Amino acid sequence: MKIKERTEKDIVIIEPSGEVDFYNSSAMRERFGNLTNQKKEAILVNLVRVTYIDSSGLATLIELMQKMNKYGGKLKLSGLNQTVKDIFEVSKLINVFSIYPDEQEALKSF
Repeated sequence: MKIKERTEKDIVIIEPSGEVDFYNSSAMRERFGNLTNQKKEAILVNLVRVTYIDSSGLATLIELMQKMNKYGGKLKLSGLNQTVKDIFEVSKLINVFSIYPDEQEALKSF
């Protein structure tokens, strides 16, 4: 898994690629930890290049959301392909996160 990071109008955009699973979710957790330690107010996780996410990947996103909620930050997700979207639906997380079809729509919502 690779993780790209960029900032657009004070919104940190994280774009992981590949599989987000037990073996590599720790890299994402570390990246998110750095951002929440800096109390970043707006984070968009663009999942357009993620081919699969397992329970540890979902847990990493939940932890990010919980940490951001503590200081009033906003987390949005975008670009879920059908496989990833199905996993969010089965796990009942589809309505827990603010999810947008693409990055542009998510950026407009901040």
